[in-house]
Amino acid sequence: MGQHPVDYARRDRSSVGDARPEVVPRAVLVGPTSRATRFRAEAAQSWGIGLLPQGLERALVGSQVHGVSDLAEATCMSLRTLERLSKSVSGFTPQLLLRRQRFLRSLARFMLDPSMRWIETLDSHYHDQTHFVRDFKRFMGMSPSVYAKQPHPVLGAAADAREAIAGEAMQVLHRPPEG
Repeated sequence: MGQHPVDYARRDRSSVGDARPEVVPRAVLVGPTSRATRFRAEAAQSWGIGLLPQGLERALVGSQVHGVSDLAEATCMSLRTLERLSKSVSGFTPQLLLRRQRFLRSLARFMLDPSMRWIETLDSHYHDQTHFVRDFKRFMGMSPSVYAKQPHPVLGAAADAREAIAGEAMQVLHRPPEG
């Protein structure tokens, strides 16, 4: 199959992290990221599908897993097996997956109630606000206060709708069904 020419008349643009926004095709498939995605679209439809091994997904969404050794124990894997599986499924180390989940739990609380102060949204696994700010800058490329001042019409609406329909503000925080 040949490539379709890029429609430069479209104004839809996207970037991950600090990359320069580029024109995106009509359909885009993306995997997990550990950096903020920025986009501008005139009109768009979005669908999300989350695929992770059931034991790893369940252990990641639980707040009882504090470190990599806890994650290995919860998934009944050796540390080396966990490392290989984590890298092959997500491209991330187990430690980065845990940091990302801790951060996303905090961000989800803020997205559901932006009137909250950041200190009130912190996941219990954060030692203090400085620890959270360091992770926030790592994942979002800006400070929490800069982020809070920006409009979030898409993410805010999506978080509210997902919470109402599915019980969690973000797909990566959903518990898989028992079974």
